[in-house]
Amino acid sequence: MNEFDESWKIQRKNRREERRKERRKKKIRKMLISLAVFAALAGVYYSVYYTDFFFLDQINVNGNTILSADDIIGDSGLRKGENIIFINKKSVVENINELPYIKETSVSKKYPDGIDIQVVERTGEILFMSFDSTIILDFEGTPLQETDELIENYMVLGNDNVFECQMGKEILFTENNISFDLIVDLMYYISLNDMVYVNKLKISGDDVYVYLDSGTLVKMDQMKDLKYQLAFSKNIVDERTDKNQDINGLIDFTRGENPVYISSEDSEVPFEE
Repeated sequence: MNEFDESWKIQRKNRREERRKERRKKKIRKMLISLAVFAALAGVYYSVYYTDFFFLDQINVNGNTILSADDIIGDSGLRKGENIIFINKKSVVENINELPYIKETSVSKKYPDGIDIQVVERTGEILFMSFDSTIILDFEGTPLQETDELIENYMVLGNDNVFECQMGKEILFTENNISFDLIVDLMYYISLNDMVYVNKLKISGDDVYVYLDSGTLVKMDQMKDLKYQLAFSKNIVDERTDKNQDINGLIDFTRGENPVYISSEDSEVPFEE
């Protein structure tokens, strides 16, 4: 074997040895990385399950003025001491939204141990007065609670009909063709435009009435623009007043294209104050 062959064999042997050393180093590095990852996961597992680091301790409620924070927290399903990582925010939101006075809710986790609750509350605006109950509604027609009080500055909506009611849910009339959402929208329009000449509204059978402070009763046509009918009624009352004509009668929008004025003596509709 010549000198060149001998040198080539030595070089090849050295390269094989270097490759073996490099493979051993890679195996060691992989093993060390695996051990580090395992140790980190073990640490996380221990922190999550065996320490109080992620245990819920602080619950903050914002946006509430009607309901107390304790009421909202009590219905949220949250309990101090539970692991914040496993809290289902969607379930918390659904629980809180079951409260009649709550319109919207958002929940955010504040690691390591806090929850922030942001709510938008409904506001009582209407007294819905029936035979044996008075219910507070908002301007979406949502029932909020029963009351025994005649609350000042609330609008009044009388009702002679049978209806179904669950707090926080939609009111349903079981036997009558009543467009309740249109009626509530009209009441919001009255409030928004400060129409102080309107005393109250009433639902009776399939009919909707508006009582004006002039003593005039207006029978509304639900198939037509209620806001226009209300404004038109005011014009009729003003015009009759200017002419010294009777205004203590009924303006009926259900008898054709144009409203009909009927004196209280000739009206079949019973008048109230």
